[in-house]
Amino acid sequence: MKFTADQSHSAADLVRNSSDQDAVLAIDANLDVHSVSPIDVVEQGGLCFSNDTYANTIAKYEVPDGCTVVVKRDPEHSLDGVRAGYSIVEAAKPRRWFIAAVRQMFLDAEKPAAGIHPSSYIEDGAEISNSAHIGPFVTIQKGACIGDKAVIHHGCFIGPETRVGRDAVICANSVVGMAGQAVERLDDDEQIMLPHLGHVIIGDGVRLGANCVVVRGSLQNTIVGRRTMVGNLSNIGHNVSVGEDCFIGAHTLIAGSAVIGDRTWLAPGVMIANKAKVGRNAMVGLNSGVTKFVREDDYVFGNPARSLRKINKYNK
Repeated sequence: MKFTADQSHSAADLVRNSSDQDAVLAIDANLDVHSVSPIDVVEQGGLCFSNDTYANTIAKYEVPDGCTVVVKRDPEHSLDGVRAGYSIVEAAKPRRWFIAAVRQMFLDAEKPAAGIHPSSYIEDGAEISNSAHIGPFVTIQKGACIGDKAVIHHGCFIGPETRVGRDAVICANSVVGMAGQAVERLDDDEQIMLPHLGHVIIGDGVRLGANCVVVRGSLQNTIVGRRTMVGNLSNIGHNVSVGEDCFIGAHTLIAGSAVIGDRTWLAPGVMIANKAKVGRNAMVGLNSGVTKFVREDDYVFGNPARSLRKINKYNK
């Protein structure tokens, strides 16, 4: 399958302008790049990647002339003097560099035009940047503030006094700033709920997936730190503090008042118990249940989660 960009780029320009500077154009065939594809179906003018070295890549795949391939840097073998009909970019992390290059080519395709769709409901007192995009059937309540270039996709609910930062993206049908459950049972078994008086703060550059819930704080704010990515169908409870640059996989549940440190990686299906703390740079494995403190830089897995004392290759 091939995906074609609106305009072509030279391999040299992609390397020069990449947000990932840990790469070199090892073989420059002076080619233009105008599409991206998996390596097994790449065609002339296409960009693809392999997480293996150049020697192993060309042994495994038939690389056609006219394409550009990103491969893993091999410090023991130089490509000086190698002649080929294709361009080779050597990178420490080929997939990471490939993603950065694809973002150069296609990022505008993910940015809808600024404006408020006429079907959306905006209460008086909400502040929305002129550069923000508000999709169809969005509700934004009074006191909410939507930052510059933020994107709120269709069907979302943004509760009162919620702050959505610059360049943040809230994907379809997510609920941010609705009250959660802080309940006590009376002697006659009636359940009474603490009013949620806090708010939600979504930091700059956060991406919140589709069908997510971020509950407003009860007696303090619920916070999602800058540039954190949250997968689809995830739930972040009241008073939770999520640090900056975290990855939270799909279908993750973070119960009330939990604290998640900066650069933490939570794999899909993780459950974090009420008031649990996960240290900075930690990694929690698939479907794990965290009930107690996870130390900084630790890797835990299982239910209950236990330390595997394994180097976290994603966060190092």
